Amino acid sequence: MPPKRIWYGRLTGFTCQLCGAAFTRTASDRFRPSIPRHCSLACLRTAQQQARIPRVCRYCGVAFTAQPSELVHRGAHYCSKHCHNRSKAIDPVQRFLARVDRLTTPDGCWLWTGVKDQHGYGRLSISNSSQGIRVNVGAHRFALEQQLGRPLAPGMRALHRCDNPPCCRNDGAQSHLFEGTDADNVADRTAKGRGADVRGERNGAAKLTNQQVQYIKRRWTELGPGYGHKTQIAHETSVPVRLVYGVTGGRRWQSVSSTE
Repeated sequence: MPPKRIWYGRLTGFTCQLCGAAFTRTASDRFRPSIPRHCSLACLRTAQQQARIPRVCRYCGVAFTAQPSELVHRGAHYCSKHCHNRSKAIDPVQRFLARVDRLTTPDGCWLWTGVKDQHGYGRLSISNSSQGIRVNVGAHRFALEQQLGRPLAPGMRALHRCDNPPCCRNDGAQSHLFEGTDADNVADRTAKGRGADVRGERNGAAKLTNQQVQYIKRRWTELGPGYGHKTQIAHETSVPVRLVYGVTGGRRWQSVSSTE
């Protein structure tokens, strides 16, 4: 809630959010990125201390507190830099197992509960002894390498049978992972009907179903060209107007006719 402001000529009045005392700042302070909310440094420090959130260190188990901003940017999982560094020295297999939920989903997947990338694939930080640096690898790739007992050859990929990016199930015969090349990945995608060349509602990027397209085309034939007709069809089908324009104009969904 923004602080109350009282204007006194060139001075700006504020009310301290902690103690409720009235205080003033020069008028130029109101143009700064952060509006003054506390009357003194002591009130500011007290408010920051009260806002801290209790946490438990993942490595040593000691209770500590963290600022809300630390949870947003760094997660605040460790009480100190020492514990953070020591946690990275733990065997990567143990860290991997600690982040895999083995309570299988209805599809039998073991889901990764750690950090994921923008595509939903798990990421694991491990030490590269040959280069002396830490690298981030795919959690599903690490799982497959543990199953095979060897690193994947250059150019080989860890592929999913279940098409579930966070899945890391690698228990032998029931494993959801297998080794393959980029060509194998494309062939697997096409065989499952998820390729970019697949038309209609089977395409992974499809925003409409075949029934919706058929209805749009039938309604457009019934109403005919006219002001507001496409908008009316969009309201009837609850789809964006731009999609109705694409379907009725013949630029999209040419493979579906109104009579199918």
